[in-house]
Amino acid sequence: MPNPYRGKYGASFGEEAFTKRPELAAHIGLVASLWTLAEEAWGLVLAEMLDAEAKTGLALYESLVGAASQNAVLNAAADLRLSGKTKEAFVALLQRQKGLARERNRIVHGRWGYVPEDDSILILGERNWLPRMVAALRSHWAAHGHRYMTGPKFAPGSFAMTAYRLKDFEEVEDRIRTFLSDQYALQDMIDAENKKRRADALELSLPPQTDAPQGLLKTTDEEPEPH
Repeated sequence: MPNPYRGKYGASFGEEAFTKRPELAAHIGLVASLWTLAEEAWGLVLAEMLDAEAKTGLALYESLVGAASQNAVLNAAADLRLSGKTKEAFVALLQRQKGLARERNRIVHGRWGYVPEDDSILILGERNWLPRMVAALRSHWAAHGHRYMTGPKFAPGSFAMTAYRLKDFEEVEDRIRTFLSDQYALQDMIDAENKKRRADALELSLPPQTDAPQGLLKTTDEEPEPH
């Protein structure tokens, strides 16, 4: 688990962090790539749920923008098509996605820096800290600019920094891989439900069977034996 950075050296933030620490920076790309697979797997889950109507449903699903809209489609399909343990597995998996998405978003959309004196870490800085401080400073000037020398001094807020080591990236990657494996297992569960549903429908569509004749009457020219 990443920890707040409290090292004695300062961090430098900017795109050069990725070229200065390429071995660690590669894991940011790996997290992004794994998450793309997880998002794609939800489309596969939906296709399994919709079965014969998958082509149209998946086209509608992919046209939606944002996780909230897509999750609404997934939930609606699950309400119609899933039951029992399969429905429970679906609900639990969709709930787990929220925590993983937060981890992924912090990493992929992070403001990254590096410490020149320590090549074992990348530093995740607080996003949008700078524009927030500039906005606060402008508000301060507007309120106290006319008495700049005697008024209260502007105190910028602390800048939160988190140190990510190799193991921290690997732990996130492992959690996403486990999530992917569970998505594939869910697809298998849904496929089994579909097969049972089709088998039940086929059985209902067959005409009722009548008792088969026990044998055929044999005709012969021979006279019956006397008793």
